[in-house]
Amino acid sequence: MHDLLGTGPTRGTLLAMLVCGALCTAALGVRFPEFGEGRPVWGSVISMLLVWDIVTGCMANFTRSTSGYYANHPRKRIIFLAVHLHIVLIAVLLHADLGPALCVWVMSILGGAVVSGLTGRPSQHFAAGVLLTLGLGFVTLLPFDSPFMMTVGLLFLLKVLYSFAVDHYGHAGRGAGEGE
Repeated sequence: MHDLLGTGPTRGTLLAMLVCGALCTAALGVRFPEFGEGRPVWGSVISMLLVWDIVTGCMANFTRSTSGYYANHPRKRIIFLAVHLHIVLIAVLLHADLGPALCVWVMSILGGAVVSGLTGRPSQHFAAGVLLTLGLGFVTLLPFDSPFMMTVGLLFLLKVLYSFAVDHYGHAGRGAGEGE
């Protein structure tokens, strides 16, 4: 579980992630019920589980535990970045337009790689903020076929490019730091 939650998440942060992730995912499903219309139930369920993973993962990456763990395991950070295909999988499962999802994925992965490469440098937070700002603006201009997919795209960008890629607590080279 270290690859998901770092080395010392507290019960409070785990509970907050689970509850907030469930609430946000449910809210998206209620607000955009059309996301699953005409799709197999299994595809909609898997898509919502992926959305839940995006939301909870975003929160996990902001914790001292996870941020510290990846600050001190750069190779694992690259691997974890590479396996983030959520937005593309959701688009495929929901038969959404793949073009905008691929654009978000490329921006997120490339931006995350750049920001990860700056770990331990004072410019990392600023560079991440600049790339996140540009990415948020750009994502809203993409021709998504639904507001649900745009919302998921924005959350995915936040998770991968900023929440995951930044060493939020300056742990690089100092040890992961236990607890929250």
